[in-house]
Amino acid sequence: MSANPPEPPPPPHVARQAKLYPYQWIGLAILAVLPIVAAVGLFGESFTTTRASAGALEVAVSYPDRLRYWQVNQIEVHVRNVSAAPLDSVHVSLDSAFALRFANLTSLPTFDESFRIAIPQLPPGRTRTVMIEMRADRYGRHSGTLTISAVDTLRVPLSVMIFP
Repeated sequence: MSANPPEPPPPPHVARQAKLYPYQWIGLAILAVLPIVAAVGLFGESFTTTRASAGALEVAVSYPDRLRYWQVNQIEVHVRNVSAAPLDSVHVSLDSAFALRFANLTSLPTFDESFRIAIPQLPPGRTRTVMIEMRADRYGRHSGTLTISAVDTLRVPLSVMIFP
């Protein structure tokens, strides 16, 4: 018998490297970009202000155009009488298809009918504010119309994106 027992040959040298397929590189790039986009604020809350006027009415509407699910926010409607005569009644109406996309919809002054608010007696040169509070209830983009009417009628388009 021999003094040294037989040994197996040494393992082959294999260079270690990560091998990713093209679609995996694309996925990795997307995963790397998401935190950057979130840090910049793209997925956060943002607001839009829209101004419109017709005849005796001048309106500024401030509303959230991006929300997170179940977040509470509000639509502010500033209605101004730019004529020399008082307006007997001004009505602010929220499109019911749009309004039903949100939970706990309340307003100040309160809704008269289905999503309609009456502003009695608006003197010349004065501004009244209507607040509509809403809770984001359904994911996705929701569009609708806010209608302000007195002698003239204004329609302000609204579009809100709700993120999970």
